[in-house]
Amino acid sequence: MIEYLPHFRLGDPQAAKIITPRQLLNHASGIDAGDYLVELGEGPDAHRRYVEALARVGQIHAPGRYSSYGNGGFILAGHLMEALTGRSWDALLRQRLAEPLGLIRTVTRVEEAVLTRMAVGSVPDPKRAGHHMATPKLLLPQSAAPAGATLITTVHENLEFAAMHMRRGTAKDGRRVLSETSARAMATRTIGRPAGGGGFGLGWGTSGRPGAVRLSHSGGSNGGIAQLVALPDFGSPMRPSPTPA
Repeated sequence: MIEYLPHFRLGDPQAAKIITPRQLLNHASGIDAGDYLVELGEGPDAHRRYVEALARVGQIHAPGRYSSYGNGGFILAGHLMEALTGRSWDALLRQRLAEPLGLIRTVTRVEEAVLTRMAVGSVPDPKRAGHHMATPKLLLPQSAAPAGATLITTVHENLEFAAMHMRRGTAKDGRRVLSETSARAMATRTIGRPAGGGGFGLGWGTSGRPGAVRLSHSGGSNGGIAQLVALPDFGSPMRPSPTPA
């Protein structure tokens, strides 16, 4: 990691030397940054500033010893991709995922989102007990974008993303988005959770048993929460239940 990101530091210098990209993707890095989402300003250097801020962060456990869900690890992985390609996270997401899949409503910036219809989250209204109000802050910090903090999409396009994984990395027109090897690695458990069952592939949370595997990922934003579930042994993502008439 340090070879490509010489500005990367951790509170535990030895951990910073041995953490691998694989450990970032399967939540085994041990970096104590599970919910370390800090406001560090806007602009193309936001992710670099986040990585530099990790110098103040310690370890929950030694790298590779356990799994512990870490948004910070995915932000670090996203910044590593920026360093290796010379492109911004937004550009990579658009060029390597959204455009090949035809995701025309998937955006990462408010300036793009306001051009179409969109929903915002709700939070308890401090002035009216038992009531809710629209969240006063739409997105989480830009510095946390590689962890999904600024992603805005639709149910339909989220399901198309899941369907690509069910097809082992291809778009519905047959175009390859991920190599089959990468798609399988993302969906294959590489480490177990320390408690509660299940584990992580290189991205997906995994649970279930052979023949009935369940892939999932969930996340919260300002006033909202979402979960995506895919059942590869049944051949399609789990779709929302029909709305009662």
